[in-house]
Amino acid sequence: MEYTIRELKPAEIPLLHTFLYEAIYQPEGTERLPFEVVYNPALSLYVDDWGRPGDYCLLLEVNRAVVGAAWSRLLPDGYGRVDPATPELSISLLPAYRHVGVGSALLSRMLESLRQLKYSRVSLSVSKGNYAAAWYEKSGFRIYMEREEDYVMLLDL
Repeated sequence: MEYTIRELKPAEIPLLHTFLYEAIYQPEGTERLPFEVVYNPALSLYVDDWGRPGDYCLLLEVNRAVVGAAWSRLLPDGYGRVDPATPELSISLLPAYRHVGVGSALLSRMLESLRQLKYSRVSLSVSKGNYAAAWYEKSGFRIYMEREEDYVMLLDL
């Protein structure tokens, strides 16, 4: 599959809500949450007022359509926050593009970009039941903290 990975353009910022929704773990066989959940303050902090210092986003395109995003932010109280200097990573793909290898390419490129931006590590939060938890471990993340329903994972860059 041919794809392109590039930086987010200002006019594309609204796409972050779509990819935030796709990043929410919704187990197979359960009723999907309404899209409006992304406007809940506990989630919207991942995209609101995009463009602050420390915000960085890459988009994944297939056939000129944006099908995935990886973004990071320095957050005061995100689910995966470990300290003020460590950006928190979010990544998601539209369902039709999962499990075909393009997500790994997007993650690798994002991690390289964060290294170039001089971050020493990156964190994330992932639900324990999400298949992505094992994928993150395979990609080098380690469990930093275990909570009742999720892991905070950390990768030294």
